[in-house]
Amino acid sequence: MIKEHIFEIEIPHPREKIWSLMQDYDLWKQFTQAIVIDIEILYPGDKDGNGLIRRVHYKLPWGSRCSLELVTDVKPNIGYTYTMMALKKGLDTNGLIRLDPIDGERTRVHFEERFNLKKLPFLYRMMGNRLYGFINKRNEETFRNLSTWLDEHPDYLP
Repeated sequence: MIKEHIFEIEIPHPREKIWSLMQDYDLWKQFTQAIVIDIEILYPGDKDGNGLIRRVHYKLPWGSRCSLELVTDVKPNIGYTYTMMALKKGLDTNGLIRLDPIDGERTRVHFEERFNLKKLPFLYRMMGNRLYGFINKRNEETFRNLSTWLDEHPDYLP
């Protein structure tokens, strides 16, 4: 059973600014606090970030967890895909972030994430809807926070 979350938000900033902030991992905790506790870049990937490996410490309803994420298919100022790499085969979570320009000053952020619930341990399957509701709500809040951060920092330059 695959659990899927698709979310879009319109942000009143150009995609170049959004992209730049999303790539500035030193600033991540200023707008991702809804879900991310900490992030470490283990491998930077190529000049565009393809192959980047990051360790993400994130909140869950009962505490926190850590995952390794591989970033691929990077198209600067457009988007990327990522895979949360699980220790057990078949448990990877896949995601996509895409920035679609609406006009010169507004961008539609498209976010997708897919979880394989069938192969998860029993406890996770039992908590599936509650767990992924928690994660989804906080992922959405992160993009609202990103927009607010850019509103509050008009001098931020890509």
